[in-house]
Amino acid sequence: MRSRFLLTLLASQKVGPPARGLTAEASSEQGFSLAVVLLAMLSVVVAGVTMANRTQTGQLAATLSSSNREAREAADAGITHILSEWNRKENRGVLSELQPMTAWQTTNNALKNPCNNKLTPTATATSDLAGGAAVAIDANRSFRLTQVIFRDGANQFVAQPGDSTKAPTPPLTPSEIDIVVEGIYERGNNTNKAQATKRLTLAQVDCPGGGGSSGTGDGFFAFGGNNPGSTLSFNRPLIFYDNNGKIDSKLADNIICLPITSSTDGCPPSTAKGIPVGITITTPDPPLSSAEKAKLNPPTFASIAEAEGKTVSALRIKSPITFDGDEANCIQSKGASHCRISSINLNSGNITVDTTKNPVYLYVDGNITLGGNADIVHNNNGNPVTSDKFTSYPDYQETTFRFQIRGQRVTESPTSQTFKLAGNPSANLFFWAPTATLDLRGSAGITSALFVNSLTTKGSSSKITLVGLPQSFIDSTGFPLGGGGAAKPPSLVARSTIFTKFF
Repeated sequence: MRSRFLLTLLASQKVGPPARGLTAEASSEQGFSLAVVLLAMLSVVVAGVTMANRTQTGQLAATLSSSNREAREAADAGITHILSEWNRKENRGVLSELQPMTAWQTTNNALKNPCNNKLTPTATATSDLAGGAAVAIDANRSFRLTQVIFRDGANQFVAQPGDSTKAPTPPLTPSEIDIVVEGIYERGNNTNKAQATKRLTLAQVDCPGGGGSSGTGDGFFAFGGNNPGSTLSFNRPLIFYDNNGKIDSKLADNIICLPITSSTDGCPPSTAKGIPVGITITTPDPPLSSAEKAKLNPPTFASIAEAEGKTVSALRIKSPITFDGDEANCIQSKGASHCRISSINLNSGNITVDTTKNPVYLYVDGNITLGGNADIVHNNNGNPVTSDKFTSYPDYQETTFRFQIRGQRVTESPTSQTFKLAGNPSANLFFWAPTATLDLRGSAGITSALFVNSLTTKGSSSKITLVGLPQSFIDSTGFPLGGGGAAKPPSLVARSTIFTKFF
């Protein structure tokens, strides 16, 4: 009805000439204005669309840049993970032995630490990396090892997933390593990858003890000679003196459990109690023969006296005294003074041992008790034997071993001994007493190589610093552990970064 009315109305209108005053020029101007408005509106629409496209493109570029950065960080994190694993003592054979990746297995003995074959390589340093599979970092990031290049000047050995190529013969000793890792970042349906290459120097780390096959650790501490079930107890980490171009101290990480009875080779689990974090207990591998175990027992004073055809009485020390080896209870034999002691019980004053003329060895039948302000002092050439008086580590070792306290031997019916040092003894010496419990208390702070049945340190200031066995001691006693034997190859650790590249 409404449509019919409008049509009737339009039909009734008459079209006449333009109204008076409205010229053709004005009509043209009205058409031009409409075109301008339409163009302006079109420009606004185009500008809006362009701005929207630019915003979307910027967001996409920012997302891609962020994802690429995450992938690069994943690659860098992967390299950090790999280095931390390979620098662990269990895995140092990976850097030293140059095995192809197909041989990177925890069961491959060639990958064991060349200084200590009791340590087993970890899967996180070998098989988890060898196949080229991605190793997860978190829910979105992962990495995979794509190549390792060991460099020795112009020579190199390349290890990569699936490759069984062996190292060149003769094998190179790498001084640098390239680690190539692909970082992966996944979020939703998007996956971004980036590659990082890090080149580092490889530093040689000499085996503790200077060689041999015993794995005696940093400095010399063997325990459990008479009773390997004895529980050790420490109030602080063990440290040892290291021959690193100078006499320096470091945290010890290895001690040896050494039962020398003929029926026992190893240590029961109870010996692991009280061990500081990071300390490994090892036993000789392969086990020592009966003849080698016999050489670990200290000589007896009776055997020395018999060889020299002399007899002396034992001295009980209960007051301050100085030994230079000429005392009535001492016998000169093979360039050393051997002194017979029944027991030591001193609450004040010093036991001073001067080894300037000869090494002095005290053979103690019973117990040692130092309390109060009692001290044991080792002098040589007018000076206390302390590390700051020496520039040569072998000289320091040799002088330290000029003073020894030798206890009872391990026999079928051994005599237990207790050496309780509760004063402030500060001597450098060798305790060779495989049936004795060494108990350090108070401010006792000694530098020593040790072969005792058990060790206890108590008090806030008591401490012990280990020193390795000198070669002269190995040669003169036939002692089958320590610095003797064939030299071991050094292990390698990755040190300073030369460069890092991202692709």
